[in-house]
Amino acid sequence: MSISIFFSYSHEDEALRDKVAKHLSALKRSNVIQEWHDRLIPAGSEWKDEIDRNLRTADIILLLVSASFLSSDYCWSEELAIAMARHEKNEACVIPIILRPCDWQETPFVELQVLPKDGKAVTLWSNEDEALTNVAQGIRGTVNQVVEQKQKKELPFEKGIDYAPLRDMLKAGKWQEADRETWRLLCLVMGRRKEDDLRREDIQKLLC
Repeated sequence: MSISIFFSYSHEDEALRDKVAKHLSALKRSNVIQEWHDRLIPAGSEWKDEIDRNLRTADIILLLVSASFLSSDYCWSEELAIAMARHEKNEACVIPIILRPCDWQETPFVELQVLPKDGKAVTLWSNEDEALTNVAQGIRGTVNQVVEQKQKKELPFEKGIDYAPLRDMLKAGKWQEADRETWRLLCLVMGRRKEDDLRREDIQKLLC
């Protein structure tokens, strides 16, 4: 099970975003997380649609907080608004990460637990790697919680089935491939061969 992580940040903090991502390498190499940020938008794609879709489907949303983030109209009015709305509905976990010193105490996320420890900005630590390790460990703890929550919600017949390829096909808009993958998964769940037709009792099992 892979947890999707969305980076909400100002482009002025891109170098620090890369450093945060680098400290999440152990989680990525273990296929525990999949990260996304706007630099991954394919050429020719509608950038706003891509951001919106990934923001609305992410399991964890990282707010990379700085004065630049707070002054960005798009970060504040679009990404932060959606992130907090999803947080209120328990649809996603929002983690503010204080990159640089700024006045964030009167923001919508002030009640959320921030990283690094005690809300001390990453750039204020005498050892930046220590700060980023603290951030990575905090994110790892949240990832483990999200995985546990997802496993509890998982239906019995879903256990052991990998839905990641289907999710990736849907995200990429590969609808025909997604249709074939959906049929393959349905057959797998029902214990049927792909060439068989689903029976009435098969459909009833899915509805139970």
